[in-house]
Parts: sequence; C-alpha cells; structure tokens
Amino acid sequence: MSEDSLDCPKCGAPLPENSDQSVCQSCARDVNPDADAAEQPGPGAGGPQSDPASAAQAQTTLQVLMFTDLVGSTDLKGRLGDTAIARIIAAHDSLFRDCLSQFAGHEHKEMGDGFIATFDRPSDAVRCALAFQSGLSELDTPERLRVRVGLHMGEYVLIGTDKGEPKIVGLAVDTAGRVMSLAKGGQILLTHAAFDSARQQVESASENQPIEWMAHGPYQLKGIEDSVDIFEVGMEGLSPLKAPADTEKASRAVILSDVVTLGWRPAAGLEIPHRKGWTLERKLGQGGFGEVWLAGNRRAGELRAFKFCFKAERLRTLKRELTLFRLMKEVLGDRPDIARLYDVNLDQAPFFLEMEYTAGGDLIQWVEKRGGIDQIPLGTRLEIVAQIACALGASHSVGVLHKDVKPSNVLINESKDGSLQAKLT
Repeated sequence: MSEDSLDCPKCGAPLPENSDQSVCQSCARDVNPDADAAEQPGPGAGGPQSDPASAAQAQTTLQVLMFTDLVGSTDLKGRLGDTAIARIIAAHDSLFRDCLSQFAGHEHKEMGDGFIATFDRPSDAVRCALAFQSGLSELDTPERLRVRVGLHMGEYVLIGTDKGEPKIVGLAVDTAGRVMSLAKGGQILLTHAAFDSARQQVESASENQPIEWMAHGPYQLKGIEDSVDIFEVGMEGLSPLKAPADTEKASRAVILSDVVTLGWRPAAGLEIPHRKGWTLERKLGQGGFGEVWLAGNRRAGELRAFKFCFKAERLRTLKRELTLFRLMKEVLGDRPDIARLYDVNLDQAPFFLEMEYTAGGDLIQWVEKRGGIDQIPLGTRLEIVAQIACALGASHSVGVLHKDVKPSNVLINESKDGSLQAKLT
C-alpha cells in the first residue's frame, strides 16, 4: 500500500500494491476484475454462495486493528535498486515483528510493504506503533524510511483461511485501512475509542521519550457512511503532529468555528500548557463541554482539577461558569463548602478552569475507599448532606442555581482530627 494504492472494486477498501493478494481482506471477494461476471447470479440463483465450511467457522472478535504502510516504496525501488530495497524491506519487517512481539500483537497479513496486525489493548497497539516509528528513525538505511500507521478499535469477523491464517473482514477493517491511508509518512493516526483508552495508560515512548496527543476533528472517509473523528499520537521531531490534508479517499469535515478547540489533548503524564509544573495524572470525568482531569504539582505537593473545554459552542458556557464563580467569591467570599477557582485560561487553546481538588477525592471515591455506603455511619451521611444543602443555599442566595448536583461534583476534605467537609464544585 503506497500513495497510489488501489481500492477493492467491491467494497472500496484499500488494496496493497505489488502483492500477490487475490482476495480483499475486508470483503473476502476476489479482486480480479474478471471475476465480476462469475459472481453474478445465474437464472434462478439467489446470488453468490459462501462456503458452508467457512461460514460455520466464522467468529466475531473485538480488538484493535493496526494497518502500516511504507510510504513511497515504489519510488525507493526505482532509485535504490532491487538488491538495496530487499535489504531495507527485510530490516523494516524484522523491526516491526520485534515490536509486535514486545507488545503482544498478532500479525495477520504481510503485504509487501506493510502489515495488518491486531492487539487486545489499545495501549499495547500505541506502544508498538511508537516503538516502530522510533526504531525506523534509527535504522541504518540509505534514506530514512517513512511509515504511516492507522489504528482503529472495533469488531471484525474471522472467516476461512488465507495461507494458513484466518481472513479478517468487516467495517472495522475498512475503517482501519482508511485511517492508515489518510496518514502521512511518520504519522500514527487513530480513532476515538483507541485514542481515549490509550492516552490514560501510555505516558511516554521508548526510553521515556515524551509524546503528544492531538485531535484533528472529523473526517469523511471513502466507503464509511458516518464521519470519523481522527486523532494522532506522536513524538516531537519524528511525527508530523498536524492535521492530515484531504485526499481522494478522505476529506476533513470540521466546522470552521471548531478549529480553535482542536489540537492538544490531555493524557496521563503530560504537562499542562501554560501551567508549568502541573502534570496530568488521570481523567476524572467528561461532559458535553470536554473533560475534567486531575493534575499534580510535585514541588508544591498539591492536587488540582482542570476542566478542559473542547467544544467551541461550549466556550460561552465555560465563560459563564467563570462569571458565576467570581460572583460567588465577590459576594460570599471563600467558603469551606464551595470549591475554589484558582486560575483560568480562555485566551488560547487548551481552554480550562483550574479548580480545587481534595486528597479525599470526590464523594464516590471517598465512599469506595471505606468499603461502600453501608460502612458509612448514618450520622456522617446526614452531616455530608447537610453541608451540601448549606452550600447550595449559599449559591442560591446570590441567584446561582447548581443544575448538576451529583456525587462526582462533591469533594470530601478530611482533616487530621477526623472531621469532614463536603465541597460543592
């Protein structure tokens, strides 16, 4: 599969170039153009008949699919010659298989200048892709090899065999191939489910090399009915870390007003832009506005919650929330039952509110640490409810109505003397 790769005439999925493959990996149909007539149903026929034995063996699997492609391989062959390119491809293949083995991946198909592989966990797939890209930069080759990688988590069907290996078919396979074909050399693109899971687990590439996570917005991919949100993970200096350009097979479907909120995304281990010393630890929750993350400052020994806004239309809501916080502080002052607002960033992306967080965590976490609600004395429960009601009463007194009172929006601060203080966020 290279820049000028072909598509399956049946389902539109990308086909490898210079390969002896005669069956599409997505729809399991013969890709020989002469086979069209043979597949047409004859008089009284009900259409193409599948192999009963293969159908009986078919099974559905949910995994992360990885497609890779050595960009410009045909051009390399023309410039370097067959002998040199054979050594290069051998080194490329050996490196990929080493990475695959290291991160518990399974090779499904070798396609001359690329691979199809699967993983049980998105974090393993991302670590493998990062190690592969990093390793390629260190290979002793006449020219630096540029490989593009696409990752997508979804269900696919194993059916029949192809040279001893089960064929993998389904929409998830088509999507992974399209995501890969959108990427540029050195780029790792992935869809939302794989992105959201992996960024909470993967903090660095090999040898603690920092990584970045980016959101590029929705793209319309050829053969895929709905638009697909595209994300990127990569390393500064090795990865493009920018939105892929439109191609014949994919076009960006971003609303102009949303462009301002795209780009950097939070992930475990990353330092927050514009807030030096504050490192993200874990995701606390999400909503229509974006996401809430816990961050720590080792030097200060503090924890704070950062509420990021990733929706342009919700920026107004975030600004309104800031106005209400300031109103309450001006009228009510600092209250022990209302979480403090420390800082804001609404001038440039990423947009966020920086708020108080307690070591006890939110009400859900605090209860879980104590073995469940049944283990909390009734008197303590009533005290917490009373404190929350008091905080709500104070906010209502200045005309601020809290429309999202829930356990995850209540922090619990436990003093050294054992006293508790609920804080409304």
